[in-house]
Amino acid sequence: MDTEDFSQLAESMAEFVESKTKLIVGPIHQPPIVSEMHVIVIVVALLISLPFLVKKLIVGETLSNDSKVWLAEVVFVYFFSVSGAMHNITRKMPMFLAN
Repeated sequence: MDTEDFSQLAESMAEFVESKTKLIVGPIHQPPIVSEMHVIVIVVALLISLPFLVKKLIVGETLSNDSKVWLAEVVFVYFFSVSGAMHNITRKMPMFLAN
């Protein structure tokens, strides 16, 4: 199997197996990323935390007013800039080369 043909998806693997063995793989069931229960829990958590977040916003104790958060952001931007990651992104360098 060539690396160009391999996209790490179940459908491509099934297609490869079907083409090589002439066997039918069958339907592939892919569950959703976030289930209905997860959505309910996230909505309930947001509704519970909403009054506390509004209070922090009114008082002015947000993350943008914290000097430690500003320091962490500045250090991240500095290391991201000097590490060459920005060069790789702008030049579209591949993460690895297949032999």
